[in-house]
Amino acid sequence: MRWRDQVLIVFFIPAVVLWVIAGVWFLSLMQFEPHPSSEATALILRVTAYLVVGGAVLLVIGTGLMLAPYWTRRWGRK
Repeated sequence: MRWRDQVLIVFFIPAVVLWVIAGVWFLSLMQFEPHPSSEATALILRVTAYLVVGGAVLLVIGTGLMLAPYWTRRWGRK
């Protein structure tokens, strides 16, 4: 297995999975509780934000790893 495949498996796929979980979590809880209390709303938004930010961090790390060979070849030592 090439290292690019491993980066894809370790970083990009979990990022997408976290975003899907965040979307399903947010939509399902808002659907079942149309007027949640302020504490419930804060919890729903906090967990959704954690999942979205976690996915974004994985995506940034994965993108950096995928582009690192290009960057080192282009601007690195020759």
